[in-house]
Amino acid sequence: MRPIIKKVLIFSILYSLFTFSFLLVSAQAVQNEEQPFWLNEKISEDNRLPMHASYVVYSNEDTIQNSDWKDSRNYLNLNGTWKFKWFEKPADLPDNFSSASFNDAGWDNFKVPANWEVNNYGFPIYVNVGYEFQNLQSINPPVVPLFYDPTGIYRREIEIPQNWIGKNLVLHIGAAKSNLMVWVNGKYIGYSEDGKLPCEFDLSSALVPGKNLIVMRIMRWCDGTYLEGQDFWRFSGITRDCYVIMREKTHIEDYRVKTLFEDNYKKANLDLTVELSNKAKAKIVAKLMDGSQLISTNEMILNSESEKSIAIPVEL
Repeated sequence: MRPIIKKVLIFSILYSLFTFSFLLVSAQAVQNEEQPFWLNEKISEDNRLPMHASYVVYSNEDTIQNSDWKDSRNYLNLNGTWKFKWFEKPADLPDNFSSASFNDAGWDNFKVPANWEVNNYGFPIYVNVGYEFQNLQSINPPVVPLFYDPTGIYRREIEIPQNWIGKNLVLHIGAAKSNLMVWVNGKYIGYSEDGKLPCEFDLSSALVPGKNLIVMRIMRWCDGTYLEGQDFWRFSGITRDCYVIMREKTHIEDYRVKTLFEDNYKKANLDLTVELSNKAKAKIVAKLMDGSQLISTNEMILNSESEKSIAIPVEL
């Protein structure tokens, strides 16, 4: 028994020394070098557009059918096949992977949206309490494992029609866990964390008519992972719809709706506030529909304004 115990003790001591050394090196690296976004708890986005309410955009009212964005000519669907390569850690990424001249012919074809782990890239982890990498290192925010942090690169060419140039063009990624960095035609666009929220980037100045290359980098863990230690399966990848949306330069940017009840809940007003992308003279018509039936309507006139509110009366 003694030799076995001795070996176990030696192994435990060596493992502890290795873990301590790794954490020491990691901490020194974070302190001595400029922190990348994914190890900087003070930065959760770079060039990401502000969050807003969900909506579907159509070119005119007559084209509205079932509020499915895939039916609108304002959207370029990015769901489907992308060139994809999975790496064990970010240090393994090849040089110039975001360049248009990079050869990705030997990479896998991978669908979007999809989780990595259920498609044989890494393995799913279930954790009830704590973090999924606590067996690899001690918990030490904002540091995550540097020697094993699965990282995926997505590459895809898209076609932008000539009549989209000069418009407001936005890339929408429905959800990317744990973080996302984007390049277009070799140019850095932006960065986002928040693994279960949509992120959007303005591509208006980056896209050109015809072929364009979008490249995305996603990592399994980043400093934001410390905010996602919940009771659930831990998966990675792009898990919701992705598209490029085309808007006019002046467009509805956001809206807010509050329901105010009156007369013992027999009447109500929908308090609607609309925000435009910039100040403009415009008329906005708001309609409350039940299927094809019009329930109530009202309109607002903006005189060189970017925000206005109206009440839409409703009889219950």
